[in-house]
Amino acid sequence: LPKEWEGKVFLRLRTLQGAVNIEVQANNQSTTYTIPQSNDFFVFPLEILNSENITIISLSQVSLEIDAVIVSKDSVKTIESNFYLENLNPVPIIEEQENLFILKYENTDLWYGVALNPDFKYRRREFLARYIEHPMKYNVNEHVKTVFEDDNGGYYLSVLCF
Repeated sequence: LPKEWEGKVFLRLRTLQGAVNIEVQANNQSTTYTIPQSNDFFVFPLEILNSENITIISLSQVSLEIDAVIVSKDSVKTIESNFYLENLNPVPIIEEQENLFILKYENTDLWYGVALNPDFKYRRREFLARYIEHPMKYNVNEHVKTVFEDDNGGYYLSVLCF
């Protein structure tokens, strides 16, 4: 490690949806950092020296992707990470207008839109499954059904244009 990295902690991260505020607790002190929005991963330094452990808490609703924690040998004695699985509903709320679909998810402000040529006729089919292979394979000849349920662990939207 470079000399200026000794005794410090760095995060390799990115946030795609805007800046994120995080609180870092170490050595009985708390420091707030603002992580700038970036489409690419970058290394962000935390001013922590010789701590028994550190806690990182997101203060924003914007998602933060941490790809790596870079720790020099003198910065932290024990490294422990806890990640909490949040069960998100994979099925969007669909607002349908003539040849336009807007998919909104309850756990995010993001939305997705699909617009079709007004001259096309279409048929919408939904697959509620973690892996599309199973319901696709066992319902390949189904021509009337529009919602195919398997384990409800994921969501796929198929729009057939003709």
